[in-house]
Amino acid sequence: MTSDLQEQACWLLLAFESGLSTKLINDIAISWCRQHKRPLREFFAADIQQWQEVCQLGVKELEKLEQAREKLVGQAFLAEQLSHNQIHLLTVVDEHYPELLKSALKRNQAPPVLFYVGNLDVLEHTTIAIIGSRNAREEILAFTQEVARYLAENDVNVMSGNARGVDRAAYDGAVSANGYTTVVLPHGIRKLSNVQMRSLLPYIEAGKVLLLSQFHPDAPWTVGRAMERNKVVTGLAKAVIVAESDVHGGTWDGANGALAQKRSLYVCQPKTFSVLPGNNMLIKKGGHAIPWPTEDLAASLSQLLNGTLSKKQEQLQVYEMPLLSVEQVHEGPDIDQEQIQKPAAAEQEPIVEGLDINQEQAEETVTIGKEQTSEQEVVAASHKPTAKARKQKSDAVKKEKSSSSRKKETQSKRKRETQFEQSLLPGLEGKYSS
Repeated sequence: MTSDLQEQACWLLLAFESGLSTKLINDIAISWCRQHKRPLREFFAADIQQWQEVCQLGVKELEKLEQAREKLVGQAFLAEQLSHNQIHLLTVVDEHYPELLKSALKRNQAPPVLFYVGNLDVLEHTTIAIIGSRNAREEILAFTQEVARYLAENDVNVMSGNARGVDRAAYDGAVSANGYTTVVLPHGIRKLSNVQMRSLLPYIEAGKVLLLSQFHPDAPWTVGRAMERNKVVTGLAKAVIVAESDVHGGTWDGANGALAQKRSLYVCQPKTFSVLPGNNMLIKKGGHAIPWPTEDLAASLSQLLNGTLSKKQEQLQVYEMPLLSVEQVHEGPDIDQEQIQKPAAAEQEPIVEGLDINQEQAEETVTIGKEQTSEQEVVAASHKPTAKARKQKSDAVKKEKSSSSRKKETQSKRKRETQFEQSLLPGLEGKYSS
C-alpha cells in the first residue's frame, strides 16, 4: 500500500484529475510503475517525450496529462488530509490489491485506486456478498440478518453495499455476531456523515469492519456509481447471495454480473415464491436455492460454506503460480496476440495474477488435440500404403541416415580438435607457469 504522501498525490492526480479512461490509467500505471519499476512521482516529473516513449500515448492524452500536472499541489493537500483521517490508498500495482478483484474485472473496469478505512486483513477471510432490494419485505430482511449472522459466526467476511434494506440487514447480522464485514460504498469515503462514522468507528477500531470505496473521496452518490460499486462487491466475493431481486434494477444487474464473473450464486427461495419473480429467474439461470423459512439454516448453507472454502484452496494454488502480466489478467482485443508472440515477456514483467491461465490451458489443450489427431491420421494412413506414402517413407529413411552421418562426422571432428588442444596444453602450461 502506498504510504508516501507525494506518491499518493500523484495517484490521485492520475486517477481523478487526468480525464483519462480507467483502461488508459491502468495501462500507464502498469507500464511505468510495474514494467519499468519507477514510482508515479517520477512519471509526473518526466517530460512529454518520456511519456510517449514509455507509455505510447497519443497527442490528446499527453495534453490532458500536461494540464493535470498543474493540479499536483491540490492533490498533495488532499493526500495529507486523507492521511490525517486515517484513510488509506491501495493502488492497482500494490501487492495487497485484492487478487479476486483483479481476476474478475477487465482492464477498463478495475479501479486504479481503492480507498479504505480499517483492517485490510478482513479481506483475507472467506468473503461472501449479500445483495438485495432497498425496499425488501420483512420476511427477506429476517432471512438476510439470520444468514449474515450465521456466516459471521463461521468466520466469513460478510460483504454488502451500504444501502438501506438488505445491505443494512446484512451489516447488522454480521456485527451482531461480532463477526467480520466489509462495506463497499457507492460514493466517496468522506461522504459518510459524522453520525454514520461514529457508529462504525468502534467496529473499525476492533478490526471487524472494513470500509472500501473506489470513488474520489468527495464523490456524491449517483445511480451510475451504485452500479459500478456492484461490480466491486461481486468481484471481491467468492460467492454471492441474492436476498430479493426484481427482473431489472441494481440487484438484478449485480446478480447477473456475479454469474458473468463465474461467482457461485445463491438465491433466497421463500414459500411465497411467486411474489419474487427475479429470484425465480435467477434460480433458473443457475442460482442455488436457499429455502426460507427453514428450521435448519446450517444444512441450507452447508453447500455454500463448503463450496467457498474449497474454492479458496483452489485460488490459493493459482496464486502460488508465477505472476502474470496485466495483459494476461485483463481481456482485450490485442492481448492474446501479444501473449502468443512474446510468451517470455509475461514472465519477465510480472504484474498481477488472474484467471486467464484457464484460457492458456485451453489453448494448449487445443494444440495437443491437433497433434494427437495428426498422429492418428498418420497411423491410419500406414494401414493403407500408397505410392506417395512409400516415397515419403523412403525419403524419411534417407533423411534419417543423412542426419546420422552428419552427426558422426561432427563428433569425429570434435574428437580430433580435442586431441590437438591436449597436445598443445603441456607447452602452454610451461610457458605461463613462471
